[in-house]
Amino acid sequence: GRPCLQDGQESPHFDTQTFGPKPVFYADLKPTALVQSVQQTWQELPLVLLDHRRVLAVAGIADPVPFYGMLRDQEVELTQVLSFPDHHAYTQADWQTILAASRGCDLIVTTEKDLVKLEQFPFPIGKLVALRVRMEIRDADQLLTAIEHQLEQTTEKGSYGSTVPH
Repeated sequence: GRPCLQDGQESPHFDTQTFGPKPVFYADLKPTALVQSVQQTWQELPLVLLDHRRVLAVAGIADPVPFYGMLRDQEVELTQVLSFPDHHAYTQADWQTILAASRGCDLIVTTEKDLVKLEQFPFPIGKLVALRVRMEIRDADQLLTAIEHQLEQTTEKGSYGSTVPH
C-alpha cells in the first residue's frame, strides 16, 4: 500500500514492511497562481481571481480528486467537474463538451498538464486557466540531510559498492 500520514504522526518514519529500511518523506501540492495562455504564451495570474467564482473544473489526470479539493479550498463555487482519462488527447468534440458545460461559469480551470493540450482550441479569451501548483516537502531539511548522507556514502564506495582505496 501507499504510505499515509495521519494527523499527529511524525514524518519521516521508517516503514520497513513496505519500503525496507528507507526513510519515507511526504509532500503536499500547494496552489501558487493561475496560468492563462494568450497566443501560445503563458501568463501568470493571482489566485485571488478564483475567489467566489463559478468554476468548471477539467482534468485529464490519473487522480483528479486532489485537484478538485485544491479548487474547493480556494473558495470557488465548483459548478461541475469533467474528468478525462490520464494523458487524454483532447478532441474537437471534447472542446465542444467543455464549452457547453461551461455556460454559466466564470472560469474553466484545468491543470497545467491539460492546458498544454487545451490551449489549441478557441476558448473565449480569459475563460480557460490552469491552476499552478508547487510541491512542498514536509521536513525538507531532514530529507536534505538524508540525501547528503547517501551522497557521502556513495562517494566512499566504487560503482559496484566496493570500497575505493584511499
